Formats: sequence, structure tokens, C-alpha cells
Amino acid sequence: MHTDQALCWRVEEACQLAWPSLHAQNIGGYVFRYSGSNRSRRANSFNPLNGQRAQGEDFITQAEQFFEHFQMRSCFRMPEIGAELDDVLAAKGYAREAETITLYASDVSHFTQASDVEISTEKTPESWLNFYFSLAEEDDHQRQVFSEMLSKVAPPIAYGEAIIDGQVGAIAYVVLVNGLAIIEAVATNPNYRRQGLAAKVVGSLLAWARVQGCAEAALQVVAENEPATNLYAKLGFSTELYRYHYRTK
Repeated sequence: MHTDQALCWRVEEACQLAWPSLHAQNIGGYVFRYSGSNRSRRANSFNPLNGQRAQGEDFITQAEQFFEHFQMRSCFRMPEIGAELDDVLAAKGYAREAETITLYASDVSHFTQASDVEISTEKTPESWLNFYFSLAEEDDHQRQVFSEMLSKVAPPIAYGEAIIDGQVGAIAYVVLVNGLAIIEAVATNPNYRRQGLAAKVVGSLLAWARVQGCAEAALQVVAENEPATNLYAKLGFSTELYRYHYRTK
């Protein structure tokens, strides 16, 4: 875990804004995030906030009531910078899942937009959504819920699409929060992997962010996704700030 706690929390807060939930409620120094049928853990979990936080089994019992009310499984997100509940949750039988790394790039000044990457800022392009759901294999209801989640992003947002052979080959989006660019939803068509398309999309989005006044960037990636972590290291995301995992029951 990085020693600069202020930077870690700044990135943590920005990442929550970049991946919104349909419903959010602050409880005991945590934010309960709920997004209906959407399957994202991040959008359906308890997440610690910066500052004083509740601890102990009594608080966990209180939190579980929220999950029960919304008929969802109990899920607590445990970043290293705010993981006081982790041992208690483990003792209560909560399983550890999905270790994820938060990476940081201190300088985005070298990025330029690729000619074959389209950037959209007005609204989520239909082609972007079609590509995203072609990989996720979700139904129309899931598409509607995810689109509604994206519509709740308040800061500036831009969507990137790499076009190859007349079709979308890779996507991502970026959200700008107080001079920090947060990269989300990086995905590549399996037929076009190892052609640098994801790097083009991320680089183009960061070039756009730089023009808007952003000097630094961050993203989160599943720890076991070695190809992705290698890609991001080459792009300058060489600083690991903190990791997080989930506790589910």
C-alpha cells in the first residue's frame, strides 16, 4: 500500500464517482451502493469512506439488513486503506473474492489521440454500448440498468472506440474528477487482441483528458489479469496505490 494516504483516498473517491450506482446511502462512515439487477460488485456493496468508520459485528448486522431489504447477497468492498472490518467478516464466514489493484500514473502529458479512435462526449454511443454488451452477453434489462448508471456520472466523461475493419475493436471511457482522469471499462474484441487497440483507446482518452486540464490518471484492474497490468505499466501506470477485495456471503 502506498504511503501517501491522501492520494489513495483522492483516487478512491474519484473511482467511486467514475463507476456510479443507482442508489447510494451513507451509513456509519460507509456508503451502501445498490444498482438493482446489475451484477457489478462495485455498484452493489458497502464501501468505506475517508474518515471515522463504524466497526464490529453490530455494524455488520446493521449493514446486512440493507442487503436483505434489497434482496441481494451481502457484499463488503475492502480496500487496504479502509479494511477494519475484514477480519470480523472473515470470522463470520464471508469469503474473499476478486483482488483488484489500483494503479496511478502521475503524468499524462505524452499521450496523443490515435486517428482510428473515436471520442464521444455528448452521450454514450449506441455502438459503444452494443460492443460492451456483445462481450458481456447481458439481456436488454441489464443494458437499460447499466445505461442508467452511466447517466448518473456527473463529472466530464468521454467514451473511446477503436475502429478496425469498419467495426469497433476496443472500448473504454474516462471520467475527469478534480484534475484526475479515471479510466473504466477497457475491453477488446477477442478477434483483435494483441494489436494494441486497448492501448490506443486508453491513450486517446488520456490525450483528451490532458486537453481538459488533467495531469494525472488512475484505474483499477483485477490482480490476476496479467496482460492488462502489463499493458497499463507500459502506458505509465507504474505506481500501485492500494489493493482491494470483496467479502461476500
